[in-house]
Amino acid sequence: MPEDQETREISTERLFQNVGVVLNGLGNLVETVERLLTSLNGIARNLQSMEEDGSLSRLLELLQSAEQQTVVAEQPRRGKRSRRDDDED
Repeated sequence: MPEDQETREISTERLFQNVGVVLNGLGNLVETVERLLTSLNGIARNLQSMEEDGSLSRLLELLQSAEQQTVVAEQPRRGKRSRRDDDED
């Protein structure tokens, strides 16, 4: 009988340890989600501010211009690759 009591006490202790580990993990998850939401909120505020002062539309124009320049710059390279591929056939 004393062994059964000791076994139950060890099982109960392990159960509480495991519950503690799970709760600690949940606490860490909540902290991470909170930091993520804070970051997203900051990004949203910055975007709203940029939209209000017009800098967001200017940034989009610059990005589109850079993308177009990249496409134009890559076209000759793609043509060279195609010709090399044709030469190998």
